[in-house]
Amino acid sequence: MEAAGVLYILAAVMLLIGIVIVFFDRRKRARCTEETTATIVSVGEDITRDGSGHTERSYTAYYEFTARGATVRRQGGTSTTRKRKYKRGETRQVRYNPGNPNEFIVVGDSGNTGGGVALIVLAVVIAGVVLAAQLGVFGNTKL
Repeated sequence: MEAAGVLYILAAVMLLIGIVIVFFDRRKRARCTEETTATIVSVGEDITRDGSGHTERSYTAYYEFTARGATVRRQGGTSTTRKRKYKRGETRQVRYNPGNPNEFIVVGDSGNTGGGVALIVLAVVIAGVVLAAQLGVFGNTKL
Protein backbone atom coordinates (compact mmCIF):
# COMPACT_ATOMS: atom_id res chain seq x y z
CA MET A 1 0.00 0.00 0.00
CA GLU A 2 1.33 3.42 -0.85
CA ALA A 3 2.01 6.11 1.75
CA ALA A 4 -0.99 8.23 0.77
CA GLY A 5 -3.37 5.31 1.29
CA VAL A 6 -1.94 4.60 4.73
CA LEU A 7 -2.23 8.26 5.71
CA TYR A 8 -5.84 8.44 4.48
CA ILE A 9 -6.68 5.34 6.55
CA LEU A 10 -4.94 6.89 9.58
CA ALA A 11 -6.91 10.12 9.11
CA ALA A 12 -10.18 8.19 8.75
CA VAL A 13 -9.54 6.20 11.93
CA MET A 14 -8.62 9.38 13.83
CA LEU A 15 -11.75 11.11 12.53
CA LEU A 16 -13.95 8.20 13.59
CA ILE A 17 -12.38 8.02 17.07
CA GLY A 18 -12.78 11.79 17.49
CA ILE A 19 -16.44 11.66 16.51
CA VAL A 20 -17.11 8.76 18.91
CA ILE A 21 -15.38 10.59 21.79
CA VAL A 22 -17.41 13.76 21.20
CA PHE A 23 -20.64 11.78 20.80
CA PHE A 24 -20.23 9.82 24.06
CA ASP A 25 -19.11 12.89 26.00
CA ARG A 26 -22.20 14.80 24.81
CA ARG A 27 -24.46 11.89 25.79
CA LYS A 28 -22.90 11.76 29.26
CA ARG A 29 -23.43 15.50 29.67
CA ALA A 30 -27.08 15.08 28.65
CA ARG A 31 -27.59 12.35 31.29
CA CYS A 32 -25.95 14.34 34.11
CA THR A 33 -28.72 16.77 34.99
CA GLU A 34 -28.79 16.99 38.81
CA GLU A 35 -26.42 19.59 40.23
CA THR A 36 -24.77 19.63 43.65
CA THR A 37 -21.58 20.73 45.39
CA ALA A 38 -18.71 18.25 45.70
CA THR A 39 -15.63 18.47 47.89
CA ILE A 40 -12.18 17.32 46.82
CA VAL A 41 -11.39 14.85 49.61
CA SER A 42 -7.97 13.76 48.35
CA VAL A 43 -5.53 14.24 45.50
CA GLY A 44 -3.56 11.26 44.25
CA GLU A 45 -0.12 11.69 42.72
CA ASP A 46 1.33 9.30 40.15
CA ILE A 47 4.97 9.52 39.04
CA THR A 48 6.11 7.79 35.85
CA ARG A 49 9.52 7.64 34.22
CA ASP A 50 10.17 6.84 30.61
CA GLY A 51 13.21 5.03 29.21
CA SER A 52 15.26 8.23 28.94
CA GLY A 53 14.73 9.10 32.62
CA HIS A 54 12.15 11.84 32.00
CA THR A 55 9.72 12.10 34.93
CA GLU A 56 6.07 13.00 34.53
CA ARG A 57 3.64 13.59 37.38
CA SER A 58 -0.10 13.37 37.19
CA TYR A 59 -2.62 14.36 39.84
CA THR A 60 -6.05 12.82 40.27
CA ALA A 61 -8.84 14.43 42.26
CA TYR A 62 -11.25 12.36 44.33
CA TYR A 63 -14.63 13.98 44.90
CA GLU A 64 -17.29 13.40 47.52
CA PHE A 65 -20.87 14.60 47.29
CA THR A 66 -24.36 13.66 48.38
CA ALA A 67 -26.77 12.42 45.72
CA ARG A 68 -30.29 11.32 46.55
CA GLY A 69 -29.40 10.92 50.23
CA ALA A 70 -26.33 8.74 49.61
CA THR A 71 -22.68 9.76 49.81
CA VAL A 72 -20.78 9.29 46.55
CA ARG A 73 -16.98 9.23 46.54
CA ARG A 74 -15.46 8.90 43.08
CA GLN A 75 -12.39 9.70 41.10
CA GLY A 76 -12.73 12.83 39.01
CA GLY A 77 -10.34 14.49 36.60
CA THR A 78 -6.62 13.94 36.16
CA SER A 79 -4.16 16.75 35.52
CA THR A 80 -0.66 16.31 34.15
CA THR A 81 0.11 20.01 33.94
CA ARG A 82 -0.36 21.61 37.34
CA LYS A 83 -0.50 20.27 40.85
CA ARG A 84 -2.46 23.28 42.03
CA LYS A 85 -5.41 22.50 39.79
CA TYR A 86 -6.73 20.29 42.59
CA LYS A 87 -6.52 21.17 46.28
CA ARG A 88 -7.90 19.05 49.08
CA GLY A 89 -10.91 20.73 50.68
CA GLU A 90 -11.88 22.78 47.63
CA THR A 91 -15.45 22.55 46.43
CA ARG A 92 -16.68 22.30 42.86
CA GLN A 93 -20.09 22.17 41.29
CA VAL A 94 -20.85 18.78 39.75
CA ARG A 95 -23.72 17.41 37.72
CA TYR A 96 -24.57 13.76 38.19
CA ASN A 97 -26.79 11.24 36.51
CA PRO A 98 -29.90 10.84 38.73
CA GLY A 99 -30.21 7.21 37.64
CA ASN A 100 -26.52 6.49 38.38
CA PRO A 101 -24.90 9.07 40.71
CA ASN A 102 -21.49 7.43 40.16
CA GLU A 103 -21.56 9.06 36.71
CA PHE A 104 -20.83 12.75 37.06
CA ILE A 105 -19.11 15.70 35.43
CA VAL A 106 -17.42 18.67 37.03
CA VAL A 107 -19.11 21.88 35.88
CA GLY A 108 -16.67 23.92 33.80
CA ASP A 109 -14.36 21.03 32.87
CA SER A 110 -14.18 20.29 29.18
CA GLY A 111 -14.32 16.54 29.70
CA ASN A 112 -13.25 14.56 26.67
CA THR A 113 -14.78 16.82 24.05
CA GLY A 114 -11.57 18.83 23.63
CA GLY A 115 -9.53 15.72 22.85
CA GLY A 116 -12.15 14.47 20.42
CA VAL A 117 -12.26 17.78 18.58
CA ALA A 118 -8.44 17.85 18.44
CA LEU A 119 -8.44 14.38 16.81
CA ILE A 120 -11.03 15.50 14.26
CA VAL A 121 -9.03 18.62 13.36
CA LEU A 122 -5.78 16.65 13.11
CA ALA A 123 -7.46 14.08 10.86
CA VAL A 124 -8.72 16.81 8.53
CA VAL A 125 -5.26 18.43 8.43
CA ILE A 126 -3.55 15.12 7.62
CA ALA A 127 -6.05 14.35 4.85
CA GLY A 128 -5.68 17.88 3.47
CA VAL A 129 -1.88 17.73 3.40
CA VAL A 130 -1.92 14.32 1.72
CA LEU A 131 -4.42 15.54 -0.88
CA ALA A 132 -2.38 18.68 -1.50
CA ALA A 133 0.76 16.58 -1.94
CA GLN A 134 -1.05 14.31 -4.39
CA LEU A 135 -2.18 17.34 -6.39
CA GLY A 136 1.40 18.61 -6.55
CA VAL A 137 0.84 21.74 -4.46
CA PHE A 138 4.25 21.24 -2.81
CA GLY A 139 6.15 21.05 -6.08
CA ASN A 140 7.43 17.69 -7.27
CA THR A 141 6.80 16.00 -3.93
CA LYS A 142 4.01 13.47 -4.36
CA LEU A 143 2.76 10.70 -2.11
